[in-house]
Amino acid sequence: MSKRNIYLTLTAICLLLIVTIQGFYKEVPLSEKQFNLSLSRDRLMASPFVIPIVLFSLIYLLIFLIGILQIFYFLIAKTVQKQPVLVPTQVKAIIVLPEEKAGKILFLTSFSVLFFYIAPSLFYVFEFHISAIALLLMLNMLLEATVIAVLLSHVNWKLFGFQIKKSALVFLLQIYCAMLPFLLVAMLINGFLLKKMGIEYEPSAAVALLLAIKNPLLLTILILQIIGLGPLAEELFFRGFLFSLCRARYGFMLSAGLISFFFSVLHRTPANILPLFVISFSLCYLYEKTQSIAAVATFHALHNRVSLIGFFLIKNLITY
Repeated sequence: MSKRNIYLTLTAICLLLIVTIQGFYKEVPLSEKQFNLSLSRDRLMASPFVIPIVLFSLIYLLIFLIGILQIFYFLIAKTVQKQPVLVPTQVKAIIVLPEEKAGKILFLTSFSVLFFYIAPSLFYVFEFHISAIALLLMLNMLLEATVIAVLLSHVNWKLFGFQIKKSALVFLLQIYCAMLPFLLVAMLINGFLLKKMGIEYEPSAAVALLLAIKNPLLLTILILQIIGLGPLAEELFFRGFLFSLCRARYGFMLSAGLISFFFSVLHRTPANILPLFVISFSLCYLYEKTQSIAAVATFHALHNRVSLIGFFLIKNLITY
């Protein structure tokens, strides 16, 4: 058996164990309180942040309208000039890895995830006294750092594109604006489908943690993960590695579709499956055109920052 097949077999075993462990783990709520994400008009008017909320909403609406215009701009440019304006004309080749090295990276990544699934049990066996939330944040941060280290130690970091040019930055903002209308449609469709299937809304793990954490230090660590380490780790793995791996063999639509499907499903948040798919597809398109991991990580972090600002503005309006 070749080393590639050995790595793929070990990866399959790790994934099987991860799924099995998930089945044995009972869902432990971060809080006994139930989150109600419905907003009250009376509470909105009484909020000390009512003016910032209104300004934020107006700015977001303006960006949304710019996004609609940007979509038409792309469509017209596509028809007239055969390609969107301001798209970088010189695109480097997608990273191509030897099959053995790609298999090794898949195994090391899946093994890392498996290890961090098992790690909480070890803490309890050796009777380390640490809160569940602090343990979750620590392990998640270590997992993200491990994924980054694995990828950068097996692939020349220069190939990922850690520099971002001004043209790529402009294009990034264009894609971000153009994504918002599709994101809204995806949210509406997702909500409609969940209602039809009788699935109750559940906030994402990040939102649940933001609502549950009261310790300023833990909250700061979580925010830094959301806007820094998390986007870099996810983009290196999903766009820099997995998307490049698929793109070297298949067309853009199939590659972006497959990666976006896995990206949205692996987040395990039914309420955000379609929105996450739209975000991931936009990130794949941005990486396809710029070949800059800095660009897609900046895009990802920008979206997370905007979401965080919106969350903290309305946090006191959420009943839980």
